[in-house]
Amino acid sequence: MSGEVRRAPKLACGYFAQHQIEELDAAATAYDHIARLLPDARPEALRARLARFGFGVDKVFVPVGKLSGGEKARLTFAIISVNTPSLLISTSRPTISISKPARRW
Repeated sequence: MSGEVRRAPKLACGYFAQHQIEELDAAATAYDHIARLLPDARPEALRARLARFGFGVDKVFVPVGKLSGGEKARLTFAIISVNTPSLLISTSRPTISISKPARRW
């Protein structure tokens, strides 16, 4: 088999691996993680971004160490989304620890 791979110049790839969940700062909140990546964003824009990943007022300021595995996975996806990837590559099965209702987003 032969061929050529051409990558579109504007293609942005996101990458998810289960170990990324373990690299989250357990003392920081979901809000803290996103705010570090988007320092110029307004607080309401950061909360709205997190809300799209299921982090409502009851979870947005909870330390990551107290979140469930599924919530940590969703936070990782929220972090990946900051760079607006066109393609998401996963080397694990990210839906294992995500509840069925959360998979709808």
